[in-house]
Amino acid sequence: MASDDPFPISTVEGLVPAVLRVYSLIHDISYTTRKPLETGPTPQEIVEATDDLKRRFLIAKDLVEKLPGGEMNADSQDEVIKMLEKWRDSKREQLQKHFTKTA
Repeated sequence: MASDDPFPISTVEGLVPAVLRVYSLIHDISYTTRKPLETGPTPQEIVEATDDLKRRFLIAKDLVEKLPGGEMNADSQDEVIKMLEKWRDSKREQLQKHFTKTA
């Protein structure tokens, strides 16, 4: 992927249509018209649709695993959030002092 975007939405935006396709084939309805299909799906169509869905999920999973910070557990994330909140508060305090002095 040539983009600097760590999670390019374009690579996963086909997940919902793929899920709907599998659902519609299994339930024998057209997901675009919500009417019964003219002819029932073949087992091969269901296999192809589920394989496509699986492939899309694997791509999404791979992208999520490569996101920065993805290896952090919830406790580590909470720790980083608290550290950033303290840093933010100290910066606010510095700004407050600066503008109080200049006013």
